[in-house]
Amino acid sequence: MGRFPAVIALLFPLVLFAQAVEKDKSKKIQFDTNYIKSFRHDITLKCYGNFKSNDFTQVEGKNKTLDYTINNPFKIGFGISYKWLNILATVITPFPVDEYQKGKTRHFDLRLNMYGRSTVTDVWFQFYNGYYLANSNNILLNFNNPNAYYIRPDIKVASLGGVLYFNRNKTQFSYKASFSQTDRQLKSAGAPIFGVNWSAFGINGDSALLPSMVITKFTAEHRVQSMSAFTFGAGGGYAYTYVFKKHWFASLSVNLFLVAQTYRYTLQGNPAPRVQAGVNFNFLSRGAFGYNDDENYYGLIFIADNIPLGSRNGSTFNYSFATLNLMYAHRFSLDKWKNL
Repeated sequence: MGRFPAVIALLFPLVLFAQAVEKDKSKKIQFDTNYIKSFRHDITLKCYGNFKSNDFTQVEGKNKTLDYTINNPFKIGFGISYKWLNILATVITPFPVDEYQKGKTRHFDLRLNMYGRSTVTDVWFQFYNGYYLANSNNILLNFNNPNAYYIRPDIKVASLGGVLYFNRNKTQFSYKASFSQTDRQLKSAGAPIFGVNWSAFGINGDSALLPSMVITKFTAEHRVQSMSAFTFGAGGGYAYTYVFKKHWFASLSVNLFLVAQTYRYTLQGNPAPRVQAGVNFNFLSRGAFGYNDDENYYGLIFIADNIPLGSRNGSTFNYSFATLNLMYAHRFSLDKWKNL
């Protein structure tokens, strides 16, 4: 557990910086009340269902794809928002986990999201141990059980990263309305989004990530056993919230980053590390759909991140993760309580 305090020490300054930016600007920023209604001084309590995915893929031409994923059950959590603070915690696993067919995944997954008026900050640290091959029946020789999967309890993945967005239409467009439930978008509006991102990624197994009984044989050069990648880039995109029938909304934000990357990897049977560098594109998206009035919020929220990990002699590698929340939130007005 000794590495976790060090990780938090790395993440915390970015969150504090974004918070300081928002506090410094909060007195100057005036939003258009025809487009946005704020509940910043209300206490917002939340209950939600949560599903997370975490995938590593290797592709070499047609019908040569490895798709490793985690055995992560549906969970129920609770949260609270007040002013800039937004805390969510998953605490209940209501359904049994199928560890016999999909193996066991141990994980530590921390994601901090801060939705300000002019900035959005995402910071994450993820550690996963234990994956299964989602397309086992399509890729493995003599593997004909549709209810079972090739299990790799030895595969470990660690990912650390962050994104800082700048909202260029903070007076009319609100991220907070869709994602932290402390605003309400009254009219449809959009905004150009610009930002920077960075990430560090590592994966390793006790043997090659590529199983020995693959139907369409990969070449020996593609039998990667461990890999790490470091990424830094900048980019932009667009976000838009469509409001209809007064309280219903659909929101989508899409961002593309041009990133510089360095890779370090080893092959099975050859412990000497190989190093490469290159330029790639990092795709991030988030969206929400639901109902939002002055007291209640009902919504479906997703956040997805896709990190290409470069190519090795015809094989391409990719890491992606996403979270999906089915959210209910209720706002309690402190002004009403003071008047009681």
